[in-house]
Amino acid sequence: MDKPRPRVTLATSSSIIIESPNLQTRQQRLGSTLFTLIFWLLWLYLLLPLLSLALWLLGFNIVYHQMIILEGYKGLLGLLKWYTLFFGGLCTSLLIWGRINFIRFRNKEKRTKVNSLSTAEVASYFNQNADSLAAWQKCKKMTLHLSKEGHLVKVSDCAN
Repeated sequence: MDKPRPRVTLATSSSIIIESPNLQTRQQRLGSTLFTLIFWLLWLYLLLPLLSLALWLLGFNIVYHQMIILEGYKGLLGLLKWYTLFFGGLCTSLLIWGRINFIRFRNKEKRTKVNSLSTAEVASYFNQNADSLAAWQKCKKMTLHLSKEGHLVKVSDCAN
């Protein structure tokens, strides 16, 4: 424990793979798709008042009929009351939480300085030589080839 280790973590087979859905289980793909669908529908539901306003501005009389003649504005006022209470509750809880954390952590610095690693230490972690690593650090763009276990196999296309 007295020797510093590199702060590099490699992806393992148990981590969730977002960029490669074909590597996800069927349950993960289904859950992700369902979650996305629910929030798109919620987003569309929240945009309905804007759609209604746009149609009203374009001359469609549906809004006038619903809001004025059928007194739909009363329901809107009730909803606005609940929206205001909910938003006020969120803001209040955030302010209280921030104040509590400010009091709890005032004059307490819990962050520690991270020790820098030498090029040789990083190179030994990846089983590479320090000269190659120093050259790779100067590359603006390069391609890393990894084994199935996540170990560095080859580096190519180093563009400065």
